[in-house]
Amino acid sequence: MTNKNMKTNYENLHKEVSLIIISHKSKKKVLKFLENISDKFKIIVIENSDDRSIRAELSIKRPKIEIYFTENKGFGSAINYGRTFINTKYFFSFNPDIIGVSDEIINIIYNAAKKLKDEFSCIGPRYQEERNIKQSNINKKIAKISISGAAMFFNTKNFDEINGFDENFFLFFEENDYCKRGLKKKLYSYQINAAKVIHNIGTSVEYRDKEEKDKLNSLLNWHFIWSKAYFKKKHYGTFFTYLYFLIVIIKLNIYKSFFKIIKKKESFNKYNDRLDAILTALNNKKSYKRI
Repeated sequence: MTNKNMKTNYENLHKEVSLIIISHKSKKKVLKFLENISDKFKIIVIENSDDRSIRAELSIKRPKIEIYFTENKGFGSAINYGRTFINTKYFFSFNPDIIGVSDEIINIIYNAAKKLKDEFSCIGPRYQEERNIKQSNINKKIAKISISGAAMFFNTKNFDEINGFDENFFLFFEENDYCKRGLKKKLYSYQINAAKVIHNIGTSVEYRDKEEKDKLNSLLNWHFIWSKAYFKKKHYGTFFTYLYFLIVIIKLNIYKSFFKIIKKKESFNKYNDRLDAILTALNNKKSYKRI
């Protein structure tokens, strides 16, 4: 490929792709994330908190960035909100704790979209040193697989056809649900193994103190279980979901009783949160827990 062709390719990239970064008190991470990304992109930051200082700090280094503040209704809701400001053919949503994103990485994904002739629900990169999510065979250039929500590339038209994210999910499983709904429309999700990044999981929020960190960990614990139960009930039915969680409920009650007897409040609260999350989802109640 000649330099002239490469230049043209990147020009199209900047014209056709917008970026959405979901932040929650993450201004330092957002600034770090943007270091290797051209300001030729339309970049939108959705701030899910009342941290107004992010505008001042970003506007100095990236004056073209659009920053929008919204009530924290969850990760999927923030992307849906960000999509309302998109007027390009594609957009790429990111957590700010992704390391290694550059114009080159975005271009690899963009070219994959073109090769797929826009027949996809979303496309994601390869995560290096990642053990917490299922990934495709590293030897395959491109593979059908459910994509992690940390970095998702969308064709805007297809995103709208799938109806974006289910906003009943506050955290966790919203990307699984999106990919599964895409399958029903014969729009697959793909991982591109040549686009390699690192996900520094759990570092996007900048804690003020240990108390805030503990509260957030409790929130994550509750929502992971609620979302898992809601996801299974939505896609596999009530009977299967109750059967799946029956043994879990019994175990959680045993753990709760044990830690109550030995007076370990922290452990008791952890298992009590998990039990409450399961029962809340199974009883068709919304995810209510917030900091």
